[in-house]
Amino acid sequence: MSNDTVTSTYFQFYTIFSVLGFVLTIFGFAANLILSYVFITDKNFHKVTYCLILICVLSDSISNIALFFGYTVMLGKLANYESGTVICKLVLFIVFSSYGISFMNLALIAVDRYFAVVRPLALFYRIYKKRILITSELSIFFIVAVIGILGNSQIGVRQEDTRLCDNLNVTNYNTIIMVTSTVIRFIIPSTIIIFFYWRIIVHQRHYVRPGQLTANQQDEELKKRKHIQALLSISAFNVLNTWPFSVIYLIQAIIQKSTYQIRKESPVFFFLSLLSLSLISNMTVLNPFIYLKFDKNVRASVHRIFKRARSLTYSELRCPSQVYFGNETIKSHCTRNVIAMLEKLCIFMSMLAYINEALLLSGGVEKKGNLSVVVGSAEILQASVNSKRSN
Repeated sequence: MSNDTVTSTYFQFYTIFSVLGFVLTIFGFAANLILSYVFITDKNFHKVTYCLILICVLSDSISNIALFFGYTVMLGKLANYESGTVICKLVLFIVFSSYGISFMNLALIAVDRYFAVVRPLALFYRIYKKRILITSELSIFFIVAVIGILGNSQIGVRQEDTRLCDNLNVTNYNTIIMVTSTVIRFIIPSTIIIFFYWRIIVHQRHYVRPGQLTANQQDEELKKRKHIQALLSISAFNVLNTWPFSVIYLIQAIIQKSTYQIRKESPVFFFLSLLSLSLISNMTVLNPFIYLKFDKNVRASVHRIFKRARSLTYSELRCPSQVYFGNETIKSHCTRNVIAMLEKLCIFMSMLAYINEALLLSGGVEKKGNLSVVVGSAEILQASVNSKRSN
């Protein structure tokens, strides 16, 4: 098989990979936006655990934007060698930093839940909890940024393949950076998650609350256990999807070979490397759906939002029948909706009028009959709106 045929095959694979990633990223970004809205607007989620999850969701949203931009460039073949190098560095820095922040925050949640469940009377943590969490969060951002900047020094594309982001020259320095970043961003957080949730599980299995529990206390205890199970499921899913990439990345660092060299020597290992990378990048797409799957509170809140959105849309299109029976509150609400819709229509028709005028003037056309009709209609609508508002 000639080199041109092999290169063409890989380019076709890049295209398929980009199309799938492009579509998934759109869904992931929309889901992350919905969760961000839920966590910000719903006071029931203004707790430590959900604030940390909100940071994960916002980080995933930023990663979705970067991936969307990268897939667009790949599909449109918009990058040459120079621009491809810049885009490669930027996208990989954002994606790996965002995932590192999300993963390390899941580890921080595990530590916080450990003190809340297993050691609720720990005086030091109770007094300095806020300071500890803020310091830990700032440390996470700083560590991830430093590792990302150091690791980006040798990242780029090649003249012969401007779509493949790669370590251009894997030296001893790059090996140290790759091993260190894998240990800090993935292995240590995974160990923390496994250790602390294991301690929580053991504690919940053997702990018996003293005294006779009331119905409300039993219900509260059941909610806490379900909440821990949800967090455990979310963290376990992330850990399982992280380890394949961590192992392959460590192997690549130890043998000191770039992805381009691996592609030439072992296509199977190359595809496994890309598959593990896709698992890491697509976790930003899967995470919001994992939250919806395992967290009943999040799922209920999102359901309420969609239900309220459907009811608002229906009320804007049609006023309730009670308006005809003297319900002034509903009548006022419907009147406001009608006025708002008329105002939007006036603005839209005025914009059409200005566009029509510009086209006529640019084309040297003297006839403006269509323009007068549109302007007249807009004026009539505006007068109707003003009369309704005055009434």
